[in-house]
Amino acid sequence: MESSLSFYLDRYLGNWWQVASIPQPYAEGCVRQSANYRSNNPELINITNFCYDGQGNVVRTIEGSGEVISTGGDPELIVNFPGTPQVDSVNYVIYSTDYNHYAIVGSPDGSTLFLLTRSKQISQSFYDQLVRKAANMGLPVNQLVQDRGAIEQRCQDWWSWFWCIIILIIIILIGAALAYWYRQRGRYSGKKHNGHHSEHGGKHARYHSESHYQKDW
Repeated sequence: MESSLSFYLDRYLGNWWQVASIPQPYAEGCVRQSANYRSNNPELINITNFCYDGQGNVVRTIEGSGEVISTGGDPELIVNFPGTPQVDSVNYVIYSTDYNHYAIVGSPDGSTLFLLTRSKQISQSFYDQLVRKAANMGLPVNQLVQDRGAIEQRCQDWWSWFWCIIILIIIILIGAALAYWYRQRGRYSGKKHNGHHSEHGGKHARYHSESHYQKDW
């Protein structure tokens, strides 16, 4: 993961998913959040933030704007949203981004911190990398709260392992039941087929016996 030594706004634009943040009052009731950044001006950004419920439905959106103040070192912006106190000093710093996978952003005073990714879900190991990177930059990672559903569940903790094992057992049992059913079906078909041949053979023998009896008589 590379640090932002220079900033390319056009590469930063697009959709970002929040995977962890220092909780903010305006995000109350949001299970997940995402942001879309658009721009027709090298110094101005249009921002739409999305708030999602537990079923993934958008429950509210808010439109804001950002002004790019500095693109050297850690890029700095002034971001404002309607209904919130308007600011005229830097409140959004892009501490690190590789543009394609992650961004670590927050305010200079440490009151806000966001871990953003292009993907809706990421692995636990990737999340841990982001937290370590933010910690190495001296950011307040101890205040981060992980967004629900942001981490892929792949049997990473004991509870996930428990359910993975249960699902595996169920799959094995279903497979065994199907195999048993096919074997029984094959046996039944074989018996029925053999019974048909035996019956046909019996009739054939009786026919020849009766024919021979009539001839002798």
